[in-house]
Amino acid sequence: MIITTNSKTSKLILTSEKDIHPVVETEVNVRKSIRARKFRLRLMLNGEIELTVPSKHGYGTLKNLIDHHSEWLISAVTRIINNPFKEHLFFGKKVELSIITLKTKYIHFELKESLLKITVQEGHDLSDIKLVDLSHKAIARKYLTHRIKILSEKTGLSPKKIRIAGQKSRWGSCSGKGTLSLNYKLIIFHPRIIDYVLIHELCHLQEMNHSRAFWQLVEKFDPQYKLHRKLLKELKVNDKSLS
Repeated sequence: MIITTNSKTSKLILTSEKDIHPVVETEVNVRKSIRARKFRLRLMLNGEIELTVPSKHGYGTLKNLIDHHSEWLISAVTRIINNPFKEHLFFGKKVELSIITLKTKYIHFELKESLLKITVQEGHDLSDIKLVDLSHKAIARKYLTHRIKILSEKTGLSPKKIRIAGQKSRWGSCSGKGTLSLNYKLIIFHPRIIDYVLIHELCHLQEMNHSRAFWQLVEKFDPQYKLHRKLLKELKVNDKSLS
C-alpha cells in the first residue's frame, strides 16, 4: 500500500499483498472534530474514505491508523465500488440524490421520477450510505405492502403477515404459517422483477415447494416469469436467492 500525505488529505493506492498492481485508488479526506473521541472511518457512496480525527491528535498518527486497517480498507472499498446502491437505484433506474438540511426532528424521503430528495435535521451525522439505505427501507415498506395487496387480489392468495427486512441471503421467503418475508432492497429492481418475486412468494402459500404445479401457478400470474427469473439471477446482488 502506497500513501502520499499532505496537511489535509492523504491519497491511498490500496493493493493486495498478492498483487503488485493497484486494485483500488481512492482518497482519505481527513476532518478534525472537537466532538470526536476516537478515530472514525466512513466509506462514502463514491468510494472515498472520510477519516474523522479528534482535535487533540495530529496528522502524524494517520499512517499508522491506515496501515492497521489496510486489509479492511481494501475489502470494504472494493465492496462499495461494486455495490449497485452507490448509484442510487430505485425501480431499475438511477436517480439523483438531493439532501436538504432543516430544523426538523424527522427524516423525510420523496422520490419523484429521477430525483430522490431527503430532508434531514441540521447537524446530522448520518453518512450518504445510511441516508440512502433509510430511504430504501421507507419507500420499500410502502411500495411492497401496496403491491402485495394488489397481487393478493389478483391471485386470490393472501399472506397472514408481511415482514420487510434486510435479509442477507434471501430476496423473499414464505413460511408454513403464511408469513411473507421480503427484502427491502428489492426496491432497486424494475417493478416487473419485483412483482415476480412477490408472485413467487404468494404462490408458495398454495404450493410450499418448487414442483411443476408451483411453476405452473407462477406462470398463470406472471407469463414472463422465466425472463424475470433470469434477469434477477443475472444481476447477482450479494448472491441473494428466493425460497
